[in-house]
Amino acid sequence: METIHAIYENGLFHPTDPVELPDRCEVELNVQSPRPTIVRRNILARLTEIGRSFRFIHAG
Repeated sequence: METIHAIYENGLFHPTDPVELPDRCEVELNVQSPRPTIVRRNILARLTEIGRSFRFIHAG
């Protein structure tokens, strides 16, 4: 069994690295949630980005 890391976006799983499988090959997924530290880091990065946008708009 091989572990394939992917990002879920708009209803589709996108592998983060190339996968050597034939097109339309059926696979079975066992989904594990990301580690909480990764989720927190992504949330903080997004909030920082929003904060920068907000300052830019109101600095006019």
